[in-house]
Amino acid sequence: MSLLETSDIRSAMEQNITPEIALRIGQTIGLQYKDVTLGTDVNPSSETLKNALVSGLTSAGSKVRLAGRAPAAAVAFSSSRSECSIMLGDPDQFGVYSGISLRNSDGSAFNEDQMRQVRIRYESSELDLPSYKASGIAIPVDGVIEKYRRKVSELAGKTDCPVILDCGCGVTSAVAPQIFVDMGSDLVAINAYMDGRYPVRSPSVEESELKQLIHEVKTNSGSIGIAFNGDGTELAVIDELGRYVNHDQVLALLVHHLNPESIVVPMNSSALIDDMFDGKVHRTSDAKLCDSMKKTGIRFGGGTDGSFIFSDISYCPDGIFAATAIAKLAEENSIRKLVDDFPQYTMDHTRVVFDGNREQFSKRIAEALQSLDHNDLVEGDGWRLEMDSGWFLIRFEGNEPYIDVTAEGRDKAYLVGLLEIAKDTISAATRP
Repeated sequence: MSLLETSDIRSAMEQNITPEIALRIGQTIGLQYKDVTLGTDVNPSSETLKNALVSGLTSAGSKVRLAGRAPAAAVAFSSSRSECSIMLGDPDQFGVYSGISLRNSDGSAFNEDQMRQVRIRYESSELDLPSYKASGIAIPVDGVIEKYRRKVSELAGKTDCPVILDCGCGVTSAVAPQIFVDMGSDLVAINAYMDGRYPVRSPSVEESELKQLIHEVKTNSGSIGIAFNGDGTELAVIDELGRYVNHDQVLALLVHHLNPESIVVPMNSSALIDDMFDGKVHRTSDAKLCDSMKKTGIRFGGGTDGSFIFSDISYCPDGIFAATAIAKLAEENSIRKLVDDFPQYTMDHTRVVFDGNREQFSKRIAEALQSLDHNDLVEGDGWRLEMDSGWFLIRFEGNEPYIDVTAEGRDKAYLVGLLEIAKDTISAATRP
């Protein structure tokens, strides 16, 4: 599997992102995009990879705007004058190797066609680089953090909600607390200094990493807790009782507060979203979230990983602006009570071994699902069959020889039944 399958280029077990690889990526991007904004998080490897990327980009004749250390959304917001942007950050689970995110000037991730072009050029035997006389330049960009701060503060408005903010020693430390001060929040900020060693917790926002924040919320009555990942693209929410609010519930809270006309969400998003929202829910693959938003003109999209997109700022996931919306909601309502009143669902998944003809299976599974008693069949990144009290999603597991099945039901018994129906349908579609 190529390292450049998606716009979020990550180290894998087989291959880490080295300076040599970053140099080649920089040359590849620089041959096509002649004006690039480049930002980094605080991870030590980001600085090393940045230098390699700058060398590659300028050797290919590109102008590089150096945004410095800033949250991904701030880098995206500052890149409107460029042809694209590159963000170094969101390291692997060990906080060692930074990832490389490729985005367009509006903050949207490179789509499949763009990545295909990048991959073809990257894997070619030789790159047709210009002479040294046509080398590009790298220039610092001033005010990246401050311009983003002004924009978010303007859109966020005021709130005196008591908030405990955990920046995790990541790059959000440079701006998130200041935005909450602008809002008038009763703020306690923890781990709000930049340290790429991540001495307190990993850059992740999973519940197991947020013990300190949960403790602080429990000892500060009436407060909510908000935590960011390393580059600010994701957030986690802790309610007034110190309970972790899962990502689907956070998405439902944002929908409840923002009340948009329509939203775009991934295929595997919870039915809770439909229960909490009267407008139109568009489901698509994670990779096509931004494309779907732009095509439909929808201004809000949410993932199932704690990332949320607000096109009024950019099409880059923006955990900081999402945090301001959660704080505004908490000022008017108890997060604890809202979550307790949510309908309860149970989700699980399994996978089925499959190494047959995918095109033939796709045709047969669609026909088989249509024959079942159902409320709706959504096709996109797989096939999502919706029923009265739940749904299941069937889709290929990347290039692996498996079919992944995800299901969600009102109770455990119904969930088990959904998984069995899905597996039986797959079996019928794969029979000779």
